[in-house]
This record gives sequence, structure tokens and C-alpha cells, in this order.
Amino acid sequence: MKKRIIVLTSLVMLAVLLIPPCFGDSDRGIRRRTDSEEESRLALVIGNADYRKSPLRNPANDARDIAGVLRTLGFRVVHKENADKREMEESVREFGRSLRKGGVGLFYFAGHGLQMNGRNYLLPIAAKIDKETDVEYEAVDAGRVLSEMEYAENRLNIVILDACRNNPFSRNFRSFRSGRNLGLARMKAPSGTLIAYATAPGSVADDGYGRNGIYTEHLIKYINIPGLTIEEALKKVRVDVQRMTGEKQTPWEASSLTGNFYFKPETAAFLSVDSNVTGAKVTLDNVYLGETPLSEVSVSSGTHRIEVEKRGYRRYGKEIRLKVGKSLALHVDLDEKRAAPEKKGRLFVDTDPRDAVIRFLNTDLGFYQGMELKPGRYLLEISAEGRRSRKEWAEITGVGDNILDIRLEPAEIVRRKGRLFITTDPADATVRFVNIKSAFRQGMELEPGRYLMEISARGYEPRQEWTEITRARDRTLDIRLEREPKKIARLRPEPEKIVSPKPEPIPSDGGPPYKLAIFPWVLRQDATSYLNRTESIITRIISGESLFVLKHSVIDKQDIGNAIDSRIISSADVKKIWKKKHFFSSLRPDVESVCDIGKKLGVDAVLMGDFSVVEANGGLGHEVNTIRLFLIDISTRKIFSIANSSAISIYMGDFDNAIDTLVREILKKYKS
Repeated sequence: MKKRIIVLTSLVMLAVLLIPPCFGDSDRGIRRRTDSEEESRLALVIGNADYRKSPLRNPANDARDIAGVLRTLGFRVVHKENADKREMEESVREFGRSLRKGGVGLFYFAGHGLQMNGRNYLLPIAAKIDKETDVEYEAVDAGRVLSEMEYAENRLNIVILDACRNNPFSRNFRSFRSGRNLGLARMKAPSGTLIAYATAPGSVADDGYGRNGIYTEHLIKYINIPGLTIEEALKKVRVDVQRMTGEKQTPWEASSLTGNFYFKPETAAFLSVDSNVTGAKVTLDNVYLGETPLSEVSVSSGTHRIEVEKRGYRRYGKEIRLKVGKSLALHVDLDEKRAAPEKKGRLFVDTDPRDAVIRFLNTDLGFYQGMELKPGRYLLEISAEGRRSRKEWAEITGVGDNILDIRLEPAEIVRRKGRLFITTDPADATVRFVNIKSAFRQGMELEPGRYLMEISARGYEPRQEWTEITRARDRTLDIRLEREPKKIARLRPEPEKIVSPKPEPIPSDGGPPYKLAIFPWVLRQDATSYLNRTESIITRIISGESLFVLKHSVIDKQDIGNAIDSRIISSADVKKIWKKKHFFSSLRPDVESVCDIGKKLGVDAVLMGDFSVVEANGGLGHEVNTIRLFLIDISTRKIFSIANSSAISIYMGDFDNAIDTLVREILKKYKS
């Protein structure tokens, strides 16, 4: 009997030694694990959409949703959106370093991709690609991801490229214009690696019309189904995408896996959530699962963060651990949010006199002592008969008493006028008023209003400045004059070297007046509108004199005078009546030409002039910088001239006064 037992035992041991291992997996395939064993899962997810040239609608959403699903499936996810080249390369390098610890690695990219010379490139944001040779330096080589995975020697790797969209730079590439290098090229999958493309190599994928691209939309659906191997899930994705696109897009894979990999094994954990509040939103690792009461759903095992929230209730959040094949029924009590009592402060205002009237200016509330107010700023007006009213801000900061102490001044000591102080550089500058006759002195009291000051000093450019005087306020101006003023002709007659016969006597009050013509003026910048004002002033002055009567005018042809006929004064004649002695000199009337034309018109004298308009005050206003008048006597050929002494502001009412003064001065010179 002992011999039989010994022989039987020996045969059993021999059989055990001769039976080969029955794991079904080998070399970097899928190794079986016990339920208690956990394998690390690491994913790098990148979605680029905001391209400066040819932006995409869905990649950012695709990357967010894929990252969320992978977290529920037990992956530790690094998520990047709209990454530039440096950020993409650093993320890939760190991803490869982390994979060296072992486990499963997954790389997902959504965005623009292209192939060049048989290599695939993923385009970062802000890639500057003008020609084919730029691709190598501006884009990220997809082969680098495979190299990092292969070097890590981890158990299994997955690469998913939803990057087969149209090349945004195809017009710049000769190879694309010829129809070559469309989509992505086929890449060789290293051992233990699966590469999934959104469409077949050499084809382009559709960006989709919903939240996600067509490929990613169905990928999310099938990797979340328990019990499907990765090949089975991708096969179902291919069928749905072909159906949705009418066979125009066919997803593709290249694999060197030798075993099975499940995104969600059949032995996943199960979770149900109940709450004292119905309709509360339930999320697991920021992925929406449903609303309470939540029936049992299949989720990946491991440690997760669950959150339950509803408007009006405090959010519930907790770390939970789900075991493989086990169910967890979670009950959550949400606490109702209670509005914190509103903090108010009390306001007291002590006044002198005590019977002063207090009212709010920025709210409709009526004031009373000790009233409660919400935190904020309140504008009060305090007034009393025979006293000067006063406005004060009251700052209410919260619970507590806020006290203001207000004293009103008697009305009789309230100063109506304001005082003016002016400091100048240089200090000895002369200050005078332009629009009033009073002499300036420091600290002088002025009625409220606007005053125009002129500040001048020898060797400096004079300056005019408006100032506003308000009631009972001191006004201080700080004026700095600039050196090297523009040289402007003074009011003085210009000497003439023309020897002319003695002029005819000026007609008496009873004699016939001289006939006057106004010839074309010289304009610098756009000064047409001011010429009409000039003629109106000249006409008004002449109508009050017995010396001249206006016979002809070329400034205004509205029948104020008899407009000069173009046949008498042609454009060629106009060019003759002004001349220069040399290139750098100013324009002056050509007396000979003026007198010849004047004789044709039958007039006794001709009035001419020129002025220029320049910008002032940084472009906010204009000034007439130069005004010169010339009066030519036709019979004696004598010329009389006059010019302004300083720049004149057009918008300050000085222009009309200056023209009036200059015309009267030149007429006076003519009479004398």
C-alpha cells in the first residue's frame, strides 16, 4: 500500500512540473493580477484649439471630457489645453519619466497634426510655419512620445491621435498642393503599444458639429463600457464613425499588444447615492454621474472624490475607496444654507446749531438719529437758517455706532469771491487779464467766473491761460514759459522804396468815396471759413467810413460786392499778384500786377492780406498765428502794410477784434 501511495505522489508531482504556465499573456502583454493588486495608470491629455490660423471648435472639449472619463477609470491624468511647443515637450518628457515606475501609459492629443517626409507632427499653439522646412522646428514630433514610452519599459502603452484634420498651412506646402502628405502617416507601434488614429493614414478627420469630434464622442462611449477589451472598444468606435460619416472617415489602429487590456474590467466597483434632498448633482472626480437618488452605477475601483451639491444647500465632498466587485451605498445629508443676518450700523449726526436740517442726497431714505443703515457711503446735506449749508460723506462699515460732528458757519462770514494766486517761471514774468480791465495782483479777490490770463517775459514765448474762479475758493496757477518764441512781426509800417507821385487828396465828407477792391488772400492751412468773417468785418467798417466804397471782392461771392469776374482776374492773374524776393522771404503783393488789374476793374485801391491757422493746446484748439494786411493805392502805386503782434486764439473771441483793429489801423495810415 505504501508503494502505491509513493508512486501516485511522484506521478502527480511530475505532471505539475510538465504542465506549461497557462497565463495567456507574455512579454509586455497584459499580466493577470489578483483583485487586491492595483496597477498604476498614467495619462497625458492635450487639447489644442485656439490656433491663430484655422482655430478648431472641439479639441478643448474633447480633451476635457477624455480626461474626466479616464479619471473615473483609475488613471492619474495630466491635462493640458492650448499648449505651446515648450509646454508640450516638457509635458511629454515628464510623462516619460513617470512611466519608468511601471504601469499603463496613455497619450491623447486632439488638435492639428500633419505628416512631413513620413513623420507625424503635432502642432502647438502659435506655431509659426511659413514653409515646409519650418515644421521640424515649430511642431512636436509624435515619434518622441513613442520614444519616451519605449525607453520607460513599462508594461503597456496607448497612443490616441485625434489630429488628422486639414493642414492649416497646406497652401504654403508644395507637397500638399500636389495631393501628397494628407492626414497622418502610419507609425510602427513598439512592443506592448497600441496606436489609434481618428481616421486611416493619409486621410483627414471631421471636427464634428456637437460638443465633441465624431471620433472622440464615440471613444468616450465605448471605453466606459465594462468588460470590453481595448480592441473591441475601438472596433465599435470604427463602426459608429463610418456610419455617422457615410464611410468617409475610417478610424485606424496599429497594435503590438499580446494580451487583453480593459479600460473598465467587469470586476469594477459599484456605487449608489441617496440623499435627504432629491435632484442633487452627483460627481465622481469632477465627472457627472447623475442626480439623487442615484441608482447603482459601475465605476472603477480605487480612491475617488465624490461631491453632492444642490443650489441652496451646502456642498458635500468626501474621499471614498471603492473595492473591486463590491457595492457602496452612500447616504448624504445636505445642510440648507441659511442667509447670514445682514449687518447694519447706526448713524448719529451732532450739529451746531442743533436745529439744523439733515437729509440724504444719494438715497431716498429720511434721516433720523440712530437709524440703522447697510454698509456703504452716504452723502448728507446739513443746512440751517442763517448758516452756510454743508455736504458730508458718512461711511457705514458694519455693526456699531457712526457719529458725525458738523458745525455750520454763519452766513455773514461766508466769502462770496474767490482768490487768485499765480506762480511763474521765470519769476519776473508779467501777468495781465485779457478779458477784463482789472490789473492783476497776487491774492486778489474775483467774482466767480472764467478769466483769461496772459503771461509774458522777455526772452520767453508768451502764454494765455484760462482759469475758473469758484465761490469762496482759492485758485493757484503754476505757469512755466517756454524759451525761443516764434518771431512774429510787430505792428509797424513796412518801409517802401517805391518812388510814387504825390497821392490825390482824400475826399471830404461831401466828395465821392474811393472805389475799393478786395483781391485774393494767401491761406496757410484751412482758413476759408475765417475769410468770410474777415470780409464781413471789412464791409462793416467801410460802410461806416466815407473814404471807400467796396466795388469788388473775391472772398465772398454772395453779392456783398460785385464779385470779380473770372474773365477779368484769371487763375493765372491770381498767381501773379503775390511774389517773393527770394526763396526764404515772406510773400508780398506784386504792386505792378495788382495795379494793372486794378486799372482794368476801375478801382482806386486794393486791399489784400494773408494769415495762417495753426493747432494750439495739443490739438484741442486753433490759433491764427500771422495776420498781415496790405493796402495798395492804384494811382500812386504806394503800398501800406500792417501785421499782428502776437498769436490770436480763434475760439476765444479775439479773432474778430484783431481783424477790426488791423483794418482800422491801415485805413488810418492811408488817410495820413
